[in-house]
Amino acid sequence: MTSNSLIEAGSIVMVRAIELEKQLKFTESLTCYEESIGLFIKALRSIPQNTQLEFKEKLRQKVSEYITHAEKLKEKLKKESENGNYHEQIVIDEGATGFSYKRVFGRFLEDGTASKIWVDDPYIRNSYQIENFSHFCEVVVQSESDVKNIYLTTGEDTQQKSVFVMCLYAVDHRIMYYTIYFGLDSRITEPFICVRTHPYEQIEKFGYLKDDLEKHNIHFEWTFSDTLHDREIRFDNGWIVKIGRGLDYFRRPEHKFCGLGVHDYEFRSCSATTIDIFHSSILR
Repeated sequence: MTSNSLIEAGSIVMVRAIELEKQLKFTESLTCYEESIGLFIKALRSIPQNTQLEFKEKLRQKVSEYITHAEKLKEKLKKESENGNYHEQIVIDEGATGFSYKRVFGRFLEDGTASKIWVDDPYIRNSYQIENFSHFCEVVVQSESDVKNIYLTTGEDTQQKSVFVMCLYAVDHRIMYYTIYFGLDSRITEPFICVRTHPYEQIEKFGYLKDDLEKHNIHFEWTFSDTLHDREIRFDNGWIVKIGRGLDYFRRPEHKFCGLGVHDYEFRSCSATTIDIFHSSILR
């Protein structure tokens, strides 16, 4: 992008930051301030040396003012959260974009103070829901916080799945299938349909994720609950995020392997939901 394009983009985000601050949505406003400041700094760096000196100096002054204001807003947010006065609500409209996990949750990780995260969501069950949760974990791993533990409470995948098992023959030797995996005790010799409800696939995928997180020194534990209803994510630095739809607020991409939003969730369209942000001090 050219310096002019960066400045234009930064100005649009800055207007959004100011609007959000007026609405007392401080965490979301801070995210926009930081994004806007980053764009302005990129614009400064893209202007050739010894050119537009007066303009560059004015832009530097503006950036300095925005940084100072953002720091004051951080202090205000800190005081309000510590006093138990903070509640922020984000409304996501049907089909809206720009609400990636990084944008929604990154603000609670960027100060480097979170070390434990608890995720209560009854619907981390199906493949695409586990994929979303894995993406949430990627945001955690890439954040400034040295997170050591992620605890997930969710529901079991009890949807019935039919599995067709075919016995194979090879010359004079019949290959025998042991069916412990399918919850049976006997040895089979004929093709059959097995209907199973145990969440083997869900547990298997959680196991893969656990192994990957261990490589980044993050311990992952999961438990199943058949009574869990509320959806919330808690950080041990005090922030609590309640989402009406839990982590499953993204629409599936129209095309599985191509198109915007397949990999970068910032481009993925959302289902309508509401996000409520609290600090634990408000519950004292």
